[in-house]
Amino acid sequence: MWWQDAGFEKVLTDKSGERWNFKVWHGYHEGQYLQRIFFWTDSKSQTGLIEFNTHQTLHRTKLKDRIIKLVNNEEYRNKFLKELEFPVEEKYYNYSPIS
Repeated sequence: MWWQDAGFEKVLTDKSGERWNFKVWHGYHEGQYLQRIFFWTDSKSQTGLIEFNTHQTLHRTKLKDRIIKLVNNEEYRNKFLKELEFPVEEKYYNYSPIS
């Protein structure tokens, strides 16, 4: 399910002026709790995803820290670039592996 009302959907701007969008999903798959941070630029020229499984899941404040790191640290962000389908809310509502 999509995490609502936690401040994750706020659009953030990096130092070059690029605007970044975020959606955070959390739920269970095959008995394991998972969290996912989906991210993309306004133009959708850069898209990606970070996934945390049961032993890696983070408190909301730590998820926000990761979002800020994605915006401010290009090297970190590049590790998680993946092509996403849009609208994210519809395409990834239910868990499915993303290669």
